[in-house]
Amino acid sequence: MARLGIARLLSLLLLAPAGAAQAREGDSFRFSSGGMISGSSAIVIDLHSGAFTLSSRSSIPQAVEEKRAGVVDRIQLEGLRSTARQAVQSGLRSRDCILYEKRMRRRGLIATDMPMTMDYTPSMWFSMDGQERSAPGNPGCWSEAARQIEGAAWSVAMTSGQIVR
Repeated sequence: MARLGIARLLSLLLLAPAGAAQAREGDSFRFSSGGMISGSSAIVIDLHSGAFTLSSRSSIPQAVEEKRAGVVDRIQLEGLRSTARQAVQSGLRSRDCILYEKRMRRRGLIATDMPMTMDYTPSMWFSMDGQERSAPGNPGCWSEAARQIEGAAWSVAMTSGQIVR
Protein backbone atom coordinates (compact mmCIF):
# COMPACT_ATOMS: atom_id res chain seq x y z
CA MET A 1 0.00 0.00 0.00
CA ALA A 2 2.79 2.44 0.90
CA ARG A 3 4.52 1.50 -2.32
CA LEU A 4 1.47 2.50 -4.35
CA GLY A 5 1.32 5.82 -2.50
CA ILE A 6 4.98 6.56 -3.26
CA ALA A 7 4.52 5.62 -6.93
CA ARG A 8 1.53 7.95 -7.19
CA LEU A 9 3.45 10.77 -5.52
CA LEU A 10 6.41 10.30 -7.88
CA SER A 11 4.13 10.32 -10.93
CA LEU A 12 2.55 13.59 -9.79
CA LEU A 13 5.95 15.17 -9.20
CA LEU A 14 7.20 14.06 -12.60
CA LEU A 15 4.12 15.39 -14.38
CA ALA A 16 4.39 18.84 -12.78
CA PRO A 17 7.16 20.97 -14.34
CA ALA A 18 9.74 22.42 -12.00
CA GLY A 19 8.63 25.75 -10.60
CA ALA A 20 5.08 25.40 -11.91
CA ALA A 21 2.55 27.53 -10.10
CA GLN A 22 0.05 25.32 -8.30
CA ALA A 23 -3.59 26.23 -7.91
CA ARG A 24 -6.06 25.08 -5.30
CA GLU A 25 -9.57 24.00 -6.09
CA GLY A 26 -11.62 27.19 -6.11
CA ASP A 27 -8.80 29.43 -7.38
CA SER A 28 -10.14 31.55 -10.22
CA PHE A 29 -9.75 34.71 -12.29
CA ARG A 30 -12.80 36.78 -13.26
CA PHE A 31 -12.93 39.84 -15.48
CA SER A 32 -15.96 41.74 -16.67
CA SER A 33 -16.44 44.97 -18.53
CA GLY A 34 -19.02 46.85 -20.45
CA GLY A 35 -21.81 49.30 -20.42
CA MET A 36 -24.91 50.43 -22.20
CA ILE A 37 -23.07 51.77 -25.23
CA SER A 38 -20.16 49.36 -25.64
CA GLY A 39 -21.91 46.10 -24.74
CA SER A 40 -20.50 43.74 -22.16
CA SER A 41 -18.01 40.91 -21.87
CA ALA A 42 -16.87 38.56 -19.15
CA ILE A 43 -14.12 35.97 -18.71
CA VAL A 44 -14.11 33.37 -15.96
CA ILE A 45 -11.13 31.00 -15.70
CA ASP A 46 -10.86 28.23 -13.13
CA LEU A 47 -7.14 28.29 -12.32
CA HIS A 48 -7.34 24.76 -10.90
CA SER A 49 -9.03 22.86 -13.74
CA GLY A 50 -8.44 25.26 -16.64
CA ALA A 51 -12.15 25.44 -17.53
CA PHE A 52 -13.16 28.87 -18.85
CA THR A 53 -16.05 30.80 -20.31
CA LEU A 54 -15.97 33.99 -22.32
CA SER A 55 -19.25 35.73 -22.96
CA SER A 56 -19.99 38.90 -24.83
CA ARG A 57 -23.14 40.82 -25.57
CA SER A 58 -23.61 43.69 -27.96
CA SER A 59 -25.41 46.81 -26.87
CA ILE A 60 -27.86 46.27 -29.73
CA PRO A 61 -31.08 44.87 -28.19
CA GLN A 62 -31.59 42.24 -30.92
CA ALA A 63 -28.04 40.91 -30.67
CA VAL A 64 -27.47 37.37 -29.45
CA GLU A 65 -25.08 36.78 -26.59
CA GLU A 66 -22.03 34.88 -27.79
CA LYS A 67 -20.27 32.44 -25.51
CA ARG A 68 -17.01 30.61 -25.88
CA ALA A 69 -16.17 27.79 -23.49
CA GLY A 70 -13.43 25.24 -23.14
CA VAL A 71 -10.45 24.10 -21.16
CA VAL A 72 -7.12 25.90 -21.30
CA ASP A 73 -4.24 23.62 -22.29
CA ARG A 74 -1.73 22.71 -19.57
CA ILE A 75 1.08 25.00 -20.72
CA GLN A 76 -1.20 28.04 -21.05
CA LEU A 77 -2.81 27.24 -17.69
CA GLU A 78 0.58 27.13 -15.97
CA GLY A 79 1.38 30.53 -17.49
CA LEU A 80 -1.96 31.97 -16.31
CA ARG A 81 -1.45 30.59 -12.81
CA SER A 82 2.03 32.04 -12.60
CA THR A 83 0.94 35.43 -13.96
CA ALA A 84 -2.09 35.55 -11.63
CA ARG A 85 -0.02 34.63 -8.58
CA GLN A 86 2.59 37.25 -9.50
CA ALA A 87 -0.14 39.89 -9.96
CA VAL A 88 -1.69 39.14 -6.58
CA GLN A 89 1.66 38.95 -4.75
CA SER A 90 3.11 42.12 -6.28
CA GLY A 91 -0.15 44.06 -5.92
CA LEU A 92 -2.97 45.00 -8.24
CA ARG A 93 -2.74 48.76 -7.63
CA SER A 94 -0.09 50.81 -9.44
CA ARG A 95 2.61 52.59 -7.49
CA ASP A 96 1.54 55.97 -8.95
CA CYS A 97 -2.00 55.53 -7.58
CA ILE A 98 -0.69 54.49 -4.17
CA LEU A 99 1.46 57.64 -3.99
CA TYR A 100 -1.42 59.82 -5.22
CA GLU A 101 -3.75 58.41 -2.55
CA LYS A 102 -1.16 59.07 0.18
CA ARG A 103 -0.81 62.71 -0.97
CA MET A 104 -4.59 63.13 -0.94
CA ARG A 105 -4.89 61.68 2.57
CA ARG A 106 -2.14 64.01 3.85
CA ARG A 107 -4.24 66.93 2.57
CA GLY A 108 -7.32 65.54 4.30
CA LEU A 109 -8.99 64.61 1.01
CA ILE A 110 -10.44 61.28 -0.05
CA ALA A 111 -9.06 59.76 -3.23
CA THR A 112 -11.40 57.55 -5.21
CA ASP A 113 -10.49 54.95 -7.77
CA MET A 114 -13.77 55.24 -9.65
CA PRO A 115 -13.25 55.45 -13.40
CA MET A 116 -14.19 58.67 -15.16
CA THR A 117 -16.47 57.16 -17.76
CA MET A 118 -20.11 57.10 -18.74
CA ASP A 119 -19.96 53.58 -20.17
CA TYR A 120 -17.02 51.20 -19.94
CA THR A 121 -16.53 49.87 -16.41
CA PRO A 122 -14.05 46.99 -16.06
CA SER A 123 -13.73 44.82 -12.96
CA MET A 124 -11.14 42.17 -12.13
CA TRP A 125 -11.26 39.65 -9.27
CA PHE A 126 -9.05 36.83 -8.10
CA SER A 127 -9.89 33.96 -5.75
CA MET A 128 -6.55 32.57 -4.62
CA ASP A 129 -5.50 30.62 -1.56
CA GLY A 130 -8.99 30.97 -0.11
CA GLN A 131 -9.01 34.77 -0.35
CA GLU A 132 -10.76 37.20 -2.69
CA ARG A 133 -8.82 40.11 -4.18
CA SER A 134 -9.90 42.73 -6.69
CA ALA A 135 -8.16 45.25 -8.88
CA PRO A 136 -8.98 48.95 -8.38
CA GLY A 137 -12.19 50.20 -10.00
CA ASN A 138 -10.20 52.58 -12.20
CA PRO A 139 -8.15 50.62 -14.76
CA GLY A 140 -5.73 53.57 -14.83
CA CYS A 141 -4.71 52.45 -11.33
CA TRP A 142 -4.06 48.83 -12.30
CA SER A 143 -0.50 47.63 -11.78
CA GLU A 144 1.51 46.32 -14.70
CA ALA A 145 1.06 42.79 -13.33
CA ALA A 146 -2.75 43.25 -13.31
CA ARG A 147 -2.62 44.41 -16.94
CA GLN A 148 -0.53 41.37 -17.86
CA ILE A 149 -3.02 38.87 -16.42
CA GLU A 150 -5.90 40.66 -18.17
CA GLY A 151 -4.05 40.43 -21.50
CA ALA A 152 -3.08 36.80 -20.96
CA ALA A 153 -6.66 35.85 -20.03
CA TRP A 154 -8.10 37.54 -23.14
CA SER A 155 -5.48 35.89 -25.34
CA VAL A 156 -6.25 32.41 -23.99
CA ALA A 157 -10.03 32.87 -24.05
CA MET A 158 -10.05 34.19 -27.63
CA THR A 159 -7.87 31.39 -29.02
CA SER A 160 -9.17 28.37 -27.09
CA GLY A 161 -12.45 26.52 -26.76
CA GLN A 162 -15.54 26.49 -28.91
CA ILE A 163 -18.34 28.95 -29.53
CA VAL A 164 -21.45 27.91 -27.62
CA ARG A 165 -24.82 29.64 -27.98
